Amino acid sequence: MKCIKILVGDISPAGDRTMEEFLRDAEARTPFGQLVIALADEREWSVNYSFSAHIRGNKSSLLISHPTFFPNRANALVFTAKDSGNPSVRCVADAVRAHLLELKTNLQDKIKKIKNEISGLGGAADRIVIARARAAIIAAFPDAGEIEYILCLADCPEFYAFCLGTSGFTYVARVINNEISGTVRLQFGRYAWQELADTERRRIFLSEMERQSTTGVVYASTVELVGA
Repeated sequence: MKCIKILVGDISPAGDRTMEEFLRDAEARTPFGQLVIALADEREWSVNYSFSAHIRGNKSSLLISHPTFFPNRANALVFTAKDSGNPSVRCVADAVRAHLLELKTNLQDKIKKIKNEISGLGGAADRIVIARARAAIIAAFPDAGEIEYILCLADCPEFYAFCLGTSGFTYVARVINNEISGTVRLQFGRYAWQELADTERRRIFLSEMERQSTTGVVYASTVELVGA
């Protein structure tokens, strides 16, 4: 592990030591001083880590950094003489591992929060389209005033489906480029529309739109849809 700085006492630069100077210092023969020397020679797991040592009796400490995992002082690991009765490289390795796992947990919590925020933003944006689709359906079918949103299926996102209680009707609005391009009323139950394949939903919707445009009748008969 790379040793960046050694400070003996509380006064800098008077207390600053190079490793060569520190080796001649009485503090180098203390348990914590021996840890500093051993850690500087460690090469098995800590090649990319660096540390600064502050030597001041039982208040001695190490500030351990990593260029990727905790590059700034706020995330660096502080290892103190009190963290182990007999400080060793193994104790430092265990502390670094625990610190990494703690950072991982904190990051997972942040990611979860961000995902929830993203979901909330997407939901708010979707609700605008849902409200417009609902208004378009009610305008075309005035008796659909109490319809409730079912879902916009991920594999067929242009269709917004609504149902009216247990009436057996499903109302569908098609949205393309954020614009309502058509609405239909189908004699389908709440789950029947969801169970259709993507291609079948599109075929039925377009067929009903064509029927409405040619007949002027906006109610699709049971026979036509079941037989479609």
